Amino acid sequence: RRYFDLDTFTKDKISVFISGTLLRDGYTEEAKKLQQIIDQKLEEATQMSKELFQPLPDVHWGKITTQSLYDVFLSSNEEVIAQQLTLHDWNIYRRIRPSELMGQAWNKNKHCASNVL
Repeated sequence: RRYFDLDTFTKDKISVFISGTLLRDGYTEEAKKLQQIIDQKLEEATQMSKELFQPLPDVHWGKITTQSLYDVFLSSNEEVIAQQLTLHDWNIYRRIRPSELMGQAWNKNKHCASNVL
């Protein structure tokens, strides 16, 4: 399992182990290194969520009357359509975790890679 795959309870237990047991038993350097790695992973996750939750650009489709959706699509700005399709694809790809791509996990019944399939 990767760090991103762990639940909050397990992450908390790891932090308690590092700050308590390792330091108490004299593994100061190891505890410091592990804490740096965890802090780096948390920073990466924070940065990722900042990127994910940026406000989406406003789309002004104009006044839609009784036109069909096809006509509205054809009369729309190509750049706006490309942006919206890119945002849609990004929402799909951002859910994929690295562990879902390792060892062809999507082909194995015992592994769950729901974001890949």
